[in-house]
Amino acid sequence: MEIDGMSVPFMTWSAGQKEFMPLLMAFYCLYGHYSAVAPKEKYEYVVLEEPEMGLHPQAIKTIILQVLELIQMGYKVVISTHSPVFLEFAWAFNLLNSHVKEEKNEALLEMFDLSSARSIKDKLNSIFNKSVHTYYFARKSGKVHSLDITSLDAGDDNPDISEWGGISQFAGRVSEIVAKYMSADE
Repeated sequence: MEIDGMSVPFMTWSAGQKEFMPLLMAFYCLYGHYSAVAPKEKYEYVVLEEPEMGLHPQAIKTIILQVLELIQMGYKVVISTHSPVFLEFAWAFNLLNSHVKEEKNEALLEMFDLSSARSIKDKLNSIFNKSVHTYYFARKSGKVHSLDITSLDAGDDNPDISEWGGISQFAGRVSEIVAKYMSADE
């Protein structure tokens, strides 16, 4: 990598840079830039295993935008994650899709701090015709079971759903404890 005329050896890259570069190359291949390596018509699914590894939440937002573009291209994308950012997106996407009529695209653009440039709007034009599902995998009785937690409803009686498969469990507990002790001091 070259930065300001200096060569930066691979071993000095950050963990995020090392994790992101192969992902970036895979995106380029899937977009058709290197069609000889990964001919688009050969693949229906794209599986991303913890794409957030080593990345700042702002960079994760960029990954989500790349995923939306892959979905627009017709790929079915499966993401395995421990990142609340992906789940926050899934939660917001599904709420917008089911409750907002006219301004879904504007809300999505605002979510990603994007201008409402026509080229971006056109890319997202039919994204709300797609669906986003969320599943939680848990070990119970020695076997792995999956549970559809797509609603990501924080008020659900099932803690697997309300705690987003355990991802928001700590944040929720911390908030409750802070509120408890802050109110006790008043």
